[in-house]
Amino acid sequence: MLRLSQGFLLYILIIFPFFNGFAQLKTDSLSISLATNWADSVMTQMELDEKIAQCIFVRTYSNKKEEFYYGIDAFVEKTGVGGLVFFQGNPYQQGILTNRWQEKAHIPLFISMDAETGLGWRLKGSYTYPRQMTLGALRDNSYITRMGRQIAKKLQSLGVHINYAPVADVNNNPDNPVINTRSFGENPVKVAEKCLAFIEGLREYNIMPVAKHFPGHGDTDTDSHYSLPVIKHQRERLDSIELYPFKVLINDSLEAIMTAHIFTEALQQNDQLPGSMSQEIVTDLLIDELGFKGLIITDGLDMAGASAGLKPGEAGLMAMKAGNDVLLIPENVPATIRSIRKAVQKNEIAEAEVDLHCKKVLISKYLHGLNKNQKIDLHQIKPNLKTAEDRLLSRQIFENAITLLKNNNNILPLNQDDLDIKIAVLNMDEKRRNYFNAALTKDLNADIFSFKPDDGPQQALLLQKTLQEYDYIIVNFLNTDSRSSENFGIHPNCLNLLNRLQLQNKIILNLFTSPYALKYFENEHNIQAISIAYQYLSEAQKAMAAFISGKIPAKGQLPVQGNKHYPCGSGINTKLPQKLVSGPASNELILAKDLQEIDTIIQHGLDSLAYPGGQILIARNGHIIFEKNFGYTTSEKSTKVQSASVYDLASLTKILASTLAVMKLYEDSLMDVKKPLSYYLPELDTTNKAHMTIEEIMSHQARLEQWIPFYLNTLSEDFVLDTSLYRSTKMSGFEICVADSCFLLNSYRDSIFHAIYTSELLDKKEYKYSDLGFYLLKVAVERITNQAFDKWLDSSFYQPMELNTMGFNPLERLPRSMIVPTENDTLFRHQLLQGYVHDYGAAMLGGISGHAGLFGNAYDVAAVMQMLLNGGSYNGKRYLNPETISFFTRTRFPEGDNRRGLGFDKPPLENDGLGPVCISTPASSYGHSGFTGTYAWADPDHQLIYIFLCNRIHPFSSNRVLIENNIRTRIQQVIYDAIEKGQKHF
Repeated sequence: MLRLSQGFLLYILIIFPFFNGFAQLKTDSLSISLATNWADSVMTQMELDEKIAQCIFVRTYSNKKEEFYYGIDAFVEKTGVGGLVFFQGNPYQQGILTNRWQEKAHIPLFISMDAETGLGWRLKGSYTYPRQMTLGALRDNSYITRMGRQIAKKLQSLGVHINYAPVADVNNNPDNPVINTRSFGENPVKVAEKCLAFIEGLREYNIMPVAKHFPGHGDTDTDSHYSLPVIKHQRERLDSIELYPFKVLINDSLEAIMTAHIFTEALQQNDQLPGSMSQEIVTDLLIDELGFKGLIITDGLDMAGASAGLKPGEAGLMAMKAGNDVLLIPENVPATIRSIRKAVQKNEIAEAEVDLHCKKVLISKYLHGLNKNQKIDLHQIKPNLKTAEDRLLSRQIFENAITLLKNNNNILPLNQDDLDIKIAVLNMDEKRRNYFNAALTKDLNADIFSFKPDDGPQQALLLQKTLQEYDYIIVNFLNTDSRSSENFGIHPNCLNLLNRLQLQNKIILNLFTSPYALKYFENEHNIQAISIAYQYLSEAQKAMAAFISGKIPAKGQLPVQGNKHYPCGSGINTKLPQKLVSGPASNELILAKDLQEIDTIIQHGLDSLAYPGGQILIARNGHIIFEKNFGYTTSEKSTKVQSASVYDLASLTKILASTLAVMKLYEDSLMDVKKPLSYYLPELDTTNKAHMTIEEIMSHQARLEQWIPFYLNTLSEDFVLDTSLYRSTKMSGFEICVADSCFLLNSYRDSIFHAIYTSELLDKKEYKYSDLGFYLLKVAVERITNQAFDKWLDSSFYQPMELNTMGFNPLERLPRSMIVPTENDTLFRHQLLQGYVHDYGAAMLGGISGHAGLFGNAYDVAAVMQMLLNGGSYNGKRYLNPETISFFTRTRFPEGDNRRGLGFDKPPLENDGLGPVCISTPASSYGHSGFTGTYAWADPDHQLIYIFLCNRIHPFSSNRVLIENNIRTRIQQVIYDAIEKGQKHF
């Protein structure tokens, strides 16, 4: 009998002619029309078997032998399957195979993967992001969007079009063996929100998201890979919980849904039939009732929950009869095609229905660019697999997911500067690599212990006795497992020891596992604090250590119920001493309208080509009252400036690196600025620089030349790079990276410093700005600290201050796309500089020098200036003493008409508004400007910070419009005018 439901007929007769099954998609009508025309033209040349095959995706791998790949060749060339599903392997081989099979395919193939948490789930050497349960703890879903975007970018580089994610199942069964931590949690509203956030990221790279597993696989204790799970809830409950996320996603134009191999009592009659093969689930509920018009894809038809007890090919036939468009990895492809063909011949299924499913697949292919032959660039695979942006984002996710459930007397975070306590760390069942210990002991003086379940009762008693003397024991359960069947990796012997320790010590409990493991910790006799990091990975351990020691706050909330004490949504938010945070200008006695002229000045600069774009940040009393990203990163106007955009800070390096270093060494009595620099660099003793003091150098009163064009001596007669000094690839002896594909002879560093040592001195000891002394200060800092300049600064200031963008050589830690290009260098390196320092001398030293080389964004620059305004403290930690800052920021040689402090620029002694600051800037203020168009200024009188970053030398350094129009100081004057008006108004 011909099987066509009333709803399905209505779908064909009314919806299909106008929208071709894709009315819901966020796609313009022209694209739909073109896709439909293309699908029609392709189908006119297809036989029935080919149409059926277009609806079949087959399983493949990239780690098999050639014999296996011959079989896939046959499926692609002879059978004409519509797509491939890649499983385990390696990315590069997958790229090769993808190109091979796309070339053989008569109709380009849909390439798909199950990449819920990234490619690392399937492919070696690829990145894996935190699991969905960890993401469920986040209050800010923008991190999930960013993760979706990163995964999509990698998939696109591999030629993948479909990601079988996100998991839209609401997991409310702690014993669920298949979903569990793959779900965002048990709150259906939160699950829907997080699915939407992930999908938004995938869509940015045109990767098809597939929400799964409809109608909801969250409340089962059976794995559908091995048997048929049963959902026993009533329809009202299903509508409010299981179906809710799918309804939300359908309303948001979801493109594809995967049907589950589960039986749902309230929706189905036949208890032997999985929902994926049920007309009641697929057609009646999903298509007719919920109005879904996108692609419907089965879960793997080779799973026991689908294929058990069925003849070869029957599962695919039943799935198509139910209303599915794509038959995923059936066990027997030829048998599946035969079964459907015979069903058409017997009028069990209409050929028009097969046509519909095939046409939906083809339309979707067109919308994903598959109307054309696909060939991926294999060179683009490796750069995308693991990036600095991946590591940064993953760290941020774990930091924001830390969930604090109990905190008696606000014991956390611990701070031994304020607490006279003795702390021990006890790692339970420690089998994996431990990252927590090192991260914590960096900030807290804690003794480390470990206990293994097989240590025996005598060792447990001895350990218990040893730990009696400690005030607090931080107990970490690290060897964890996400599975309930494995007790989440919590061993009874470890629990017994914890319970005994509670009788004598105060406990701080950290769990690096599923929150469902909290069921083992309902006895909280003397547990003072409980925190969850959700996973045992390195980033999770480091994040927990950072929270415990007070470097980051706890922001997470439980995505599921942990135990009777901690329901879903539990989580204590902690606050750290304030960083720079945004706030209304009116809170700082400034009217927002009085700052509007800044927009006019910025726009005038854009119109007059003073710069392609930039960042501006104004903060008062530690609150950001004005923050703006304007224009584009280059004159081509292809990429807008973002808050995360990183600029070459040029001479701001002098105050944000060299001066900070000297200040710290000065107050630690390791450097005396009154002494000659030769005291720390004895090689200067035999030069004309033997007697110049650090104070003179830092205030530009040391008679040094302004700069030396070192690069000229490395060019040939026709002004190109001397091939005896440079190589295009890094090799032994040529390891100084000057720019892309440009490596300088290692020993040339000696030539640079020899030129400085032997350079002439100016006749008169007076103010004359010079870079040369800061080259030497960098070397002195390294001699004293016995560390690399950049590494010491990073560990002493930038990392503890959580400055995510500030540092040297940004390409080593940040994606190139975040870094704003500077000059198109036509004199020296003959390339557009992006991520390489503009300053020629700093570049020839590998991008690290005392006068230039630092990169960062406006926020990080402002953070350092705020630390100085705070008297040396920031975010609850002291970096410098107030007296040191006062000493370095006052004018050193006013009698010689020298306005400079030590390292810092200052307003002119008689401020006429023509110097580095506007006329209203007080004498107490300090800062610096940079050649590339950067500016940072702090005013302690008004507790004011003003940061301006741009790349005014793009494309060429001859552009002086920014300087000639005094754009930076005109903006500064607007700020002071607004302060004055605000004083009158308020």
